[in-house]
Amino acid sequence: MIKLDYKQIQTNIYTKLLLAYALTMLFLSSIRAFGYIINFDYFSSLSFGDVVVAFIVGMQGDAMVATYCGFIPMVAILILKAFRAKFIFIKIAIALWVLCLGIVGFSYFGAISFLEVHHRVPMSEIKLVESEIWYTLELTFSTYLLRTLSLFLALIGFFVIFCKLFCNATFANTANNKLLINGICLVVFIVFVFINGRGWSFKLRPFDVSNGYAYGKIAGDLAVNGALLTLKAYEIKEFNHNHQNLQEAIKQYKDIYKSTKFINDDKNPLYKRYIADKTKKAHNYNVVIILVESLNYFKKDNPLYKLTPFLNSIKPKSVGVKNFYANGRYSIIGITNTLASTSRAMGIPTIGWGYELAYNGDFTPFVFKKHNYKTLFLQASPRNSFYLDQVSPLIGFDEYYGGQDYPKTGDEQTHTSLPWRHGWDGDMFRFALKKINDTQKQNKPFFMFMFTATMHFPRISAGGKYDVYPNLKETGGMKAYANTMHYTDAQIGQFIQQAQKEPWFDNTIFVITADHRAGDAGVGHEGNKEQDKYQIPFVMYAPKILKPQELDIVASHIDIMPSLMQVLNWDDKFMSTGKSIFDTSVKKEDRFVWVTDYNFIKIFDKDNYSTKIGNKPIDAKYTTNANDRVKQLSKSLLTIDQVVYEFLTPKLDKNK
Repeated sequence: MIKLDYKQIQTNIYTKLLLAYALTMLFLSSIRAFGYIINFDYFSSLSFGDVVVAFIVGMQGDAMVATYCGFIPMVAILILKAFRAKFIFIKIAIALWVLCLGIVGFSYFGAISFLEVHHRVPMSEIKLVESEIWYTLELTFSTYLLRTLSLFLALIGFFVIFCKLFCNATFANTANNKLLINGICLVVFIVFVFINGRGWSFKLRPFDVSNGYAYGKIAGDLAVNGALLTLKAYEIKEFNHNHQNLQEAIKQYKDIYKSTKFINDDKNPLYKRYIADKTKKAHNYNVVIILVESLNYFKKDNPLYKLTPFLNSIKPKSVGVKNFYANGRYSIIGITNTLASTSRAMGIPTIGWGYELAYNGDFTPFVFKKHNYKTLFLQASPRNSFYLDQVSPLIGFDEYYGGQDYPKTGDEQTHTSLPWRHGWDGDMFRFALKKINDTQKQNKPFFMFMFTATMHFPRISAGGKYDVYPNLKETGGMKAYANTMHYTDAQIGQFIQQAQKEPWFDNTIFVITADHRAGDAGVGHEGNKEQDKYQIPFVMYAPKILKPQELDIVASHIDIMPSLMQVLNWDDKFMSTGKSIFDTSVKKEDRFVWVTDYNFIKIFDKDNYSTKIGNKPIDAKYTTNANDRVKQLSKSLLTIDQVVYEFLTPKLDKNK
């Protein structure tokens, strides 16, 4: 039988490591409490409950940082203890631990000082600005020198305490049970480190900055620590965005977006304002954007064209774009660019991975909220898909719903069960109708964004009348893609046909497009050009509002928002790098599409393209050819990348 007496617990190395870890957490929480007291006016809008939640959420980030700081020193101490090393080596490991704590402490103190002066946390928008770092250090070692000295004293105290813990104790005298007990302790210790290193998160993704800001900007500034912000900021620092003199880049940027309908802001060129038509009134039309998973563009002579009979039927009654493209090849890029309406510079993350914090402007839903709209986000995939459930309040949505929220109300007869917590597209659309009708009882206009999922791999067929290939049991592949595309088209049709019976239909604009093409279903794409990999369908359907037409231009996700602003005739200032499809002052040759992945950016029109990969210069193999149009596109590519990166978050004004 294993016996553990008090002396054994007291001298056990793992107990001492846990105690040291607890002291580290206490240290970090104390700094947060200090920041709360110093900046009480800033945090005064938070209720007691909000403050408690912010501290609890903040401890999740603290757990990650404490693990990052202490992991290597803790492992070193374990190894040194196991080999009965001299205390001097253990003290070196302790010094490393305290040094890491010092760096973290300065990050915290710097953020507190910066918040006190500027009422925002440095780098809370993710973009790392060198002036903010150096200015924060300047504050720490000048105006707030007393705080810095107190931090030094605290670190000296930590070094002394840790030395007392680890340099005067020996392993417990556990006789024959020593190996077993230490083995159990080691396993528990590994699990402990793993859980804390993930910030107590049991989801696929560990704790992230966006989790801290899920309860609002002010609560997030209290919860998220300076060390995590700095680490996140450095993730996008590897790419060079300084392609030319900034003032020259701004001048070129304004030339690129020259228009008689929209005016770029003087201070931040990413902002623009529509020059409202004074002969017409502003409208509060309802807006429904449906982003269809993996919906390909097919020409009429393609046999697959017949798989979307409803969408085909409303095209002659809609505004269409002959050459419409996705801004990337992943769903989250389509969601991000549609809702942000802004080209992402290379290295900047998507929504759900930090863009909701980097975006120093109004996401599309926020613009509608200013006009007293109800904003709703619905997706047929699970709630935590792309972490949109956590970030939806940050991007302006009043309500959010995922796959597990929809009751089963349809006639789907699948041979294979849906992936866990997914919902059918039809169930989502029927739920959407109910939510819209509930909103109408409040006498408010609405902005609704919907993202389908059935056409995503594994593409489970709905069975019955929806199957082009009946009794199909395969998942993925061309046949499954055909079945699910036919099903989703039918569900969109049922949704709009039911909407036509409602009084709000005549006052509603439906925007239907895809997140990206399906590249894995064996369907390929129309044509062999680089641009064809991104071409997707697009219709703007509002038979009582818009005159049907097909526009012979190129456009993409980021052009949706400025197009809506022109239709609504709103003169609001909003952030966008898109161009309205209705803006006749923009020449056809001045239109282009911007594509972003993490390590490359691409710009193209219908016939030409130019690509930049990482920090490599653009060369001939990354362009269509060397004609004047390609040279113009290449120049625009570098200009937009620089200006977007520069103005996505504000530079620090030291004179503020």
